[in-house]
Order: sequence, then structure tokens, then C-alpha cells
Amino acid sequence: MIESLGHLQTPPDRSHLLKPGLVHFTFDHREYYRPETPIRRLCVLVLNSAAGSRAIVSDQLLDTTRLPGSSAAAKFDSAANLLAVTPVPLDRPFPLEPVCIPKPWGQEVWFTGIEERGLSCAGGMPVAWLMDVFREPLGSSGPPLLLKILDPHPEPNLGDLYFEMHREKIEVYVVTGIDGQAWPDGQGAIRYGFNPAVLQEYDDRESFLRGYTDAVRRYEVIRRQIDQLLAEQQSRDGIKPGMVLTIEQQKAYLHQLPEELIESELALRSAMYAFTDVRPLGIGDVVTVENFVPHSLQHGVRVVEFQTPHYERYILSFGQQVLTQSHWDTEQVFEHAETGYRPMADPRPIARGIDLITDFEAFHVLRVTLEAGEVFDLSGPDYRVVMGISGELRAGEHSILPETAFYVPPGASAIRNETDRPASFLVAMEGAYKG
Repeated sequence: MIESLGHLQTPPDRSHLLKPGLVHFTFDHREYYRPETPIRRLCVLVLNSAAGSRAIVSDQLLDTTRLPGSSAAAKFDSAANLLAVTPVPLDRPFPLEPVCIPKPWGQEVWFTGIEERGLSCAGGMPVAWLMDVFREPLGSSGPPLLLKILDPHPEPNLGDLYFEMHREKIEVYVVTGIDGQAWPDGQGAIRYGFNPAVLQEYDDRESFLRGYTDAVRRYEVIRRQIDQLLAEQQSRDGIKPGMVLTIEQQKAYLHQLPEELIESELALRSAMYAFTDVRPLGIGDVVTVENFVPHSLQHGVRVVEFQTPHYERYILSFGQQVLTQSHWDTEQVFEHAETGYRPMADPRPIARGIDLITDFEAFHVLRVTLEAGEVFDLSGPDYRVVMGISGELRAGEHSILPETAFYVPPGASAIRNETDRPASFLVAMEGAYKG
């Protein structure tokens, strides 16, 4: 009733996974996202039936000969109950479960995150395990495209993200919320590249970057002073280094600083940021961030972000203490920074209700709006990652609501609007758009 494949040294191919009935094996998963890449042995069960293929992965090793149940399906369900997981289909869309990562400026909500700081899950099982064991049916030879939400505090400066750039990572933001208290007129902002008017005041690019770097250095001196004072205050209160404080705690500690220090910090920060450009953002706007373009999403602007699964970044400056590293990278990367004006690219309509919002060689993203009763075909040989934006949609037995995310394996699949109102979603795919 249960076919055992024993211990597999490499991920199983489709012929093993699609055998009728219940299949069991163990597999060693290399945790490449942790220091020293430890090995974790996983217990895997796959049930294949007329209803499709479903899988369970756990680091609890079961004695499958003792599973209760008179049928393969009953034994499979018993295993899911014992392991407290929800089986994941290998041939149909399945929901992704977010993990929240606190940040000094707010939080990130990861849906496909695979990192030591947090692992996104599906059915209670880490996405990293599923992607490793089921590479072929899930259509991914490595980590999937990274999907997350950036959710900054509405407080000015304290809710502004790092002013950073990337050598390899490319990103796209879609604005889904503007905090009304932070931005009463409904227009948020992003710090994006450098100020062209200030650039024209310098003889050449090199002198401009020297001026910017000097401003950063002056600010960093006072930033270090403030960080040291805050660290001493927090240590007296028993707060350990590296802890992310609430916005209320941050403001309370800042109020304890000398007034002249606060005024000097603000003046030097303003002088430093005068070199940068700030662009307005409204709900629905799209921002593409290519290599070497410095950027910083501003407070109170909530976005959905798709990016390549690279975790490198270079911090040029930050208006508060950086908790994840002890240094800034300004001098290391400023000579590579893009200083020319980069216009915000508008989404390109490609069909009624479908916009191509970004098109990189590594991946592209579509924004799809379905009217009542319409269907969008997701069938194809590659996986997709989907995020609901507005309204309610259906993917098989699942509802797609705003800010809910799904992994769509290769094969036949569709998203339907079964309501009487328009609804929209984002869908990301690896590779450039092919039409």
C-alpha cells in the first residue's frame, strides 16, 4: 500500500513521483541559507490519485508501517495530521504562507523568502524544502522569485528604508497603500537616484560623487555619535544590541538626546539627502529598480515587491542605526552608482486588461484585471508566482484576495473572476517576456 523508495541522494524525477498510490522516501536537504550549510534529513510522502498529486515534507521521520488507515489516502491523511501540515499539490496552485521580518523602518512580509532570518512556508512546510525535493514538478531548479511586501512605518525618517543599491539584484515595486496621516494628499514618495539639478552644479560626475561622499561622511560622524548614545541608553534598560525596537520605543529614546544633537543630525541629513532625487508615488504606481540605481522607499508607502532571489545590497546611507551590518558601503560602491536621470517606466499595455509592468532578462511581471466572469489562462511549462491586488479571484478551490500569494506549478491552470466586480492580480515569471 505504501511504496518505499528508501533514501534518495538526489531529487527524485517525475517517474518516481507520479507512481500511482502512496510513495515514501527520505532525502537530505542542504540548508544553504544557514552558516556552514548543515544537512537536514527529510521525510517525504507523495499521494497520486485521480484527484492529482499531493505531497508532504517533514523533518520528523515517520515509521510509515505504523500509519493508521485502511487505504493509501487514509494513511496519507494520517501522516498529515501527525505532522500538523497541509499537503501541497504538485500540479495545481497552492497558497504561500508569509513570514514577517521586523526592520528598524517597519517590516518585510516574505512569501517566498529563503534565508536564515526567516523561511516562508506552504502548508506549514518551508518553501526551501519543497523547492529542493520537488524541483522537477514545481519547475524550479533553485530558489523561486522572491515575493514580499514592504510595510514601512508612517513616521518620517524612522519609516524611510535604507538608501541602497544592488550589483546583481533587480526589483519591481507596485504601490498598494499610502498612509493618509503620513501623506494627506495621497501621494507618497521614493528616493530614487540622484538630483539632476545638484549634479549640474558640479564640473563632472566624479566631483559630484566626491561632494556627495563628503556629505555622507559628515552625516555618518553624527550618526555614529547618536547610535552610541542610544546603545548606552538601551543597554541600561536591558535591551540587547541588534534588537528591533517598536516605533514608540525609538521615539522615546530619541527624545532623551540633547536638543542640539538632534538639530545637527537633521541639518546634516538634509544636506546629504539634497544630493538625491525624490519622486512622487500613488497607489498602483510601478517602480523598477535596476542594478546600480540607489533607492529608498519612503515612510508610509506600502508596496508589493518582486525580485531576483539575491540577498546582496549596498547601503549608501541611512537616517538611523543599521542593525544588520556595522558599516555603510558608500565608498565601496559609489563609483558604480548610476547618476544619470532615470525616468520611471510606465506599464505597457499588451492586451485588454493586461499590462507588462516590468520586463527584465531574469523575470517579467504582468498586472491582470479580470472583469466579471473572465478567465486568465496560466497554463505553461514554467512556474508562476501570483499576488492578489484587488477584488476576489479563484484559483481552483482557493480564493485569491488582496495580498494573498500563490505558487503555480507548470501545467494547466487558470484564474477566474466569479464575482460581479472587476478584480486584479500580479503574476511573475522567470525570463523575459516573449509575447
